[in-house]
Amino acid sequence: MKNQSVIILKKHIMMSVFVLFLNGCSSSDPLTMQIDPVNVKAQMYTYSDLNKNQNELWEITHQYLMNHYEQHQTEIRVMDRANASFIGKGIVKWKISPTTPLYCYSAYDFRFMARDNKARLQLKLLPGVPSLSGCHDWELPSEYGYKQILDKFEAISTQLNHELIGED
Repeated sequence: MKNQSVIILKKHIMMSVFVLFLNGCSSSDPLTMQIDPVNVKAQMYTYSDLNKNQNELWEITHQYLMNHYEQHQTEIRVMDRANASFIGKGIVKWKISPTTPLYCYSAYDFRFMARDNKARLQLKLLPGVPSLSGCHDWELPSEYGYKQILDKFEAISTQLNHELIGED
């Protein structure tokens, strides 16, 4: 009888350990969960005191877009010289987590408008999965991936700002 109680106790302990193990495997790291759509915000960058007229700013931005985006899969849908504006769509690469070797891709809209001595750039992540992405179940990136995208948006803005003010 005593041996049977020990066996039952061992089974309960083993089962408890197994259940805890499964719960540990099923809990998700919040950084690797898909970002909630309400947390996706358009990123707005404003450049002022540029000491250039609207036409000069359009030319500089046109050159920047041609150089920057020829290396990426990008579509410029509107190039309006009279209103010094550009509208288009770009692709950005991100990883689900730091330990995942797989890269995913997301699309984003960009809008640029200039006036004498000032300009504005807006970048907004779009839901959906571009055809080149290996992450077909990810309509939006993970929290970790979204942070990477925001860092890339910041880098795009910084590069454009250097072009607009004439820094190398």
